[in-house]
Amino acid sequence: LHENLKLAELEEPGLLANTDPRLVGELAKGEDWSPTPVPQITGRRSLEESAELGIAQKWLTGTEAKIALSGNRYDSDAAFRSFNPSYADRFSFELRQPLARNFWGRPDKSLRRRARSNVDAARARYGRASELLALRTAFAYIEALYVQEELRIQEGTLGDLKLLLKRQEEKRKFGIAEETDILQTRSAIQLKELDIRITRASLEIAKQNLLTLMSVEQPEPGTEFQAIPSAPRKEYNLNAVIQRAVDNRQDILALKAQVSALEADLKATRLNGLPSIDLTGRYALSSLDSGFSSSAEDLVARGKPVFRIGLKLEIPLLRKSEKVSVQSALH
Repeated sequence: LHENLKLAELEEPGLLANTDPRLVGELAKGEDWSPTPVPQITGRRSLEESAELGIAQKWLTGTEAKIALSGNRYDSDAAFRSFNPSYADRFSFELRQPLARNFWGRPDKSLRRRARSNVDAARARYGRASELLALRTAFAYIEALYVQEELRIQEGTLGDLKLLLKRQEEKRKFGIAEETDILQTRSAIQLKELDIRITRASLEIAKQNLLTLMSVEQPEPGTEFQAIPSAPRKEYNLNAVIQRAVDNRQDILALKAQVSALEADLKATRLNGLPSIDLTGRYALSSLDSGFSSSAEDLVARGKPVFRIGLKLEIPLLRKSEKVSVQSALH
């Protein structure tokens, strides 16, 4: 249970870890021999090499952003080109922001609520296990204390019987004690010694049970159990007792947290299955020249702006994964 609690506490940091920036890079090389309307002018083939390096990040709200520096080398046998091959560099910033899905609800809040509810449920289960262990330990302690006190009473009774036997034997010298009384006392002493041996064995068993619950191999020498002082009496009516039990029972709290986690998971699943309209945008500075270094210098000195803005629509068609997730959450 302690390990389960640790795993549950790592769920929300795991969600937040998905928002860490990422270094992204790409290298590509291609050759294009596709037919063109006027191959004598546009060329019959083209060669392209590209490279990109940037930093991308995604937030729990669904917002995605990327800053990248890319380079492109283009070689073509087209008839009309100022220089061939050509080198193009571009420094760009891209953004994607969900719109419609955030109006219907935010899945990230539901996921974080689920993570926190799982932590609460794990803590409650851990607390309930601790309560059960404490209850069993208390019962074992009371049992050991009872057997120990019973052993003291029996040993005191045995001492009284031995003292009685000694007096009876002294009286027998003067003829004022019956032989049958002496035999009965001796029999009582033997029975009491047998009871003491049984009680001592029971005490050892009770001590061992308590030590097992306490995860202690051997008790300290001379260890004795002390009576627990009585707590001040407190009166409760039935409704107060039931309410206190419901409010403080860790298993009830664990069930409440589990229900909350399932509700949050169900909401996040349904939100992820709804249509999504995203706002997309890109702004870049671009350059073109006959060499890589000259193109880079042109980008820094006289980069030409390029911008684009649009809307992206996604509509789940079959929604099979959503249906399976919803049925799993409901059951």
